[in-house]
Amino acid sequence: MQTLSTAECARWCESRSNPIVASGQIALTYQDGASHSMAISVPLNFLERVSLSYSLLSFPGEDTFQGGIVWFKEWNIGPSYIERAGWKVVEQMRRGYGQIASLENAPGQRFRRDEFVDAQAFLLQAMSFEWDVFFVPALADHYIFVSHTQVAYCVAHDAKLLGELCSYLNPWGPRNDLPFFLQSR
Repeated sequence: MQTLSTAECARWCESRSNPIVASGQIALTYQDGASHSMAISVPLNFLERVSLSYSLLSFPGEDTFQGGIVWFKEWNIGPSYIERAGWKVVEQMRRGYGQIASLENAPGQRFRRDEFVDAQAFLLQAMSFEWDVFFVPALADHYIFVSHTQVAYCVAHDAKLLGELCSYLNPWGPRNDLPFFLQSR
């Protein structure tokens, strides 16, 4: 795992075969305007959140994980006594990789293909503390946005892939919905 600044996360997303651009404070969109999306309610039960984080990252299978980035977008949403605990957990996790950059200076984490569980652990922290977070896989044929409102959005570059994602994530009850930053497009 390597930490990334906001600018480094944006450049990484733009360099994918399906370029994704950061626009505004929270939005990511495909450069060509493509967007097919579904939403899944994030469960309240912690063990179910662990399972959902696994499902979101493992499409189309854990053995095909190619790496990607977990990009924290908003992590100062709740009461400070809760948020500070979340920051401390993430800081300590990062130290385990020899990374000492603050969330402010480096809100992203890039994971290699052999770091699936590591990526899941970072995504799970954001889900647990109800932060806004993106996961963009290395292939960038889709991306995940988990909102502090406890909804996970899967945004695919094409409708066929969204259908495959819906089938894969069917146990989680996906529904057609767009994240707020794609609703006005």
